[in-house]
Amino acid sequence: MLDTLVEKINKHGGIQYVEMKNDEGVICNRHTRIPQIIVTLEEYFERLPDPFNKEIGLRVFAANAVHFTDAEFYELFKSFRGKETVQGVWIELVHYDPREEEYPYSDICYISTIAEEDEIKEWFGNKSCPSDITICEDAEFEELHLMGLPPIKDGYTLYYCWWD
Repeated sequence: MLDTLVEKINKHGGIQYVEMKNDEGVICNRHTRIPQIIVTLEEYFERLPDPFNKEIGLRVFAANAVHFTDAEFYELFKSFRGKETVQGVWIELVHYDPREEEYPYSDICYISTIAEEDEIKEWFGNKSCPSDITICEDAEFEELHLMGLPPIKDGYTLYYCWWD
């Protein structure tokens, strides 16, 4: 299930294991880093193990502490992508540790649209609204394309959506 995502991770520089040591040289913290990679909705959501039964994808808790599931996010993002005003919706992989037998984690999506930020917030609604919605500047596009984002259509704005 992870083959395609892990292949993309390896293509973009692979998994880096980082160990922090204390003054005595004893390992006190271990974690992994991956290069940030942008994937399609299908690449991310359709490869979830035991689809949508675990809290392993985008995790969001609104102010009212109601959990929004991976399945609900997948359907919501597909509905955005189906709008005439939207070019696409993509997921950024931000963490993966194969030693933990976990699925790549994400708390970021990108939306290319001609809609304004207020309209995007309405699409999300209160239950699933990101902590931050920011317009990506032109200077960021080259880096985002290297991460796997396709070219953005003329007249469209790319929004970065992040959940804390």
